[in-house]
Amino acid sequence: MFKRWGVYGSILSLACLLIATFLSVVSGAAAEPATSPPLRVQLMWYHQSQFAGYYVADFQNYFREEGVGIQLLEGGPELDPLERLQRGEVDVAVSWLDNALDANAEGADLVNVAQIFSGSSFEIICRVSAGIQSINDLAGKTISVTWPGDRVTIRAMLAAANVDAEHIKWVQNAKNGETLLRGDAPCITGVSYNEVLWVVDAGIPASDIITFSPHDNGISHVEDGLYVRADSLRSAEFRERLLKFLRALRRGWAYAKASPAPAANIVLRYTRGISTTFAYQKAMLDDLIPNISTDADGFGLINIHDYDQEVASLKLRSPRNFVSNPIWTMSLMEEVKAPNYRGALLTSSTRQYLRILMESDWFRAFVVAGIWIFGFAGGLWATAAGYNLVGRIVISAVGCMGGGVLRDLLLGGSRLPFPWLLDPLLPLGVFCAVMAASVLVYFLPLGTHSRAFQLTKSIAEDIGYACVAAFGAIVPLSLGLPWVWAPFCAWLTCCGGSLVRDVMTGREPVSFRSKLQEECTLVGGLWLVGGLLVANHFEHTRWLVTASLLSTIVLVGGLRYFWRRHEVWYPKWLHLRG
Repeated sequence: MFKRWGVYGSILSLACLLIATFLSVVSGAAAEPATSPPLRVQLMWYHQSQFAGYYVADFQNYFREEGVGIQLLEGGPELDPLERLQRGEVDVAVSWLDNALDANAEGADLVNVAQIFSGSSFEIICRVSAGIQSINDLAGKTISVTWPGDRVTIRAMLAAANVDAEHIKWVQNAKNGETLLRGDAPCITGVSYNEVLWVVDAGIPASDIITFSPHDNGISHVEDGLYVRADSLRSAEFRERLLKFLRALRRGWAYAKASPAPAANIVLRYTRGISTTFAYQKAMLDDLIPNISTDADGFGLINIHDYDQEVASLKLRSPRNFVSNPIWTMSLMEEVKAPNYRGALLTSSTRQYLRILMESDWFRAFVVAGIWIFGFAGGLWATAAGYNLVGRIVISAVGCMGGGVLRDLLLGGSRLPFPWLLDPLLPLGVFCAVMAASVLVYFLPLGTHSRAFQLTKSIAEDIGYACVAAFGAIVPLSLGLPWVWAPFCAWLTCCGGSLVRDVMTGREPVSFRSKLQEECTLVGGLWLVGGLLVANHFEHTRWLVTASLLSTIVLVGGLRYFWRRHEVWYPKWLHLRG
């Protein structure tokens, strides 16, 4: 009897195994259709921790779960990933921005669809014993480079340091830093997580090594990004496979960043035939992990400011005609994060344009001028109210900067400490504006009772309101907050200080009375949001962001002037007492 059950048990086990095998095949077919070929991804170098996220996503079956097949193709110094991409031998290539710009200048049509590394690890690695003690000593020396773009980057670094690069001799880099080890060249190009470790492990004392990075010389260097052919993106099928690949890759890098030791062990499974150790791969991963953003709102997004800087430096330092049109798109990464992400209304490119705008010198001058004009109007008001010099300064400062303080207290984060604490130009300007207002009133024939005083005060308030409201609306949007905060912060920035001022001086706040006046700030905030929503659909047209800002200034100032001039009131049912 037991023998019979043993036979039946064996048959049952075999049947279960066949069913499980069938289900796995079916699920595998569902995850990866047979008609969809694997995505061929050309790595930039030999298998190593530089590509840990790819290996983790493959080993942990993240690619399979997303339903995309992947071939991770090993690179090396003799192989240019972008050349293989142009020839159609691969679908995706890992490369640096300078190399992609160089390829596009030669006629390629490549697009950066995801930027994996956000920082720079590129270095010129030199031996002190070869007479290199500063970047100035590179003039006339031999430098061994790995990629074509290295030369352009080095020229930009040298130009920034006022070093003549005309007589530098360029040679091709050998494997594992052997050019430096053999003494064939006093300097080689490399990265902090690789070549520097190689040459020290090979026996060169660390004291004999000196490195120079683009960042130390004010040069941006955008490294590992994913590039595809522009014509490939026109295929809906290819785009869908690429989206699945990027979703899985983000999971892979998130795993590698959270668990570098297990990730380094996974890397070792892919380094077949390469002499390496766990300690080496773990050290490499630890070095490059800070350059990788794995959060839902940051992974894969290129930094437009860094891109602009690198393009500008390449244009100035290279005879090549680098393309003026951007060679990146954030549209795929926007789609990757969209299903499970409830973020701001603006796209990543529009938000970056806003930040770049806010960091520009002309925008800073515009904001400062707006606050000064607002302060001038406050000084006129305090003078008319009969306050002494100290009182005028305090009342003016509270009026023009108090709303911004309330706004920044509400928003917190990068808005603290308050900008006016870090920039003495703001309070100093307010002081000068109050002094100018006092002098003006003194020399006016009828003082504060003259028509010229009232006209000057009203125009200054209109201009100040327009500038400060536009800035107040931009701040929450640049921080990625929901759009509803734009009109509110525009109003608070302008009227918050006036409310505090009125409370200090014992006056009933005029902001909530029957005439339409400060409501222009709410309209301006909504207008700005609408303009930026339009800009969302044109990720390479940055002037739309500037146009939205300028039109908001005109609208707020114009509305306030019109409402004040014609004394526009709320409908009676909204302002009459019950």
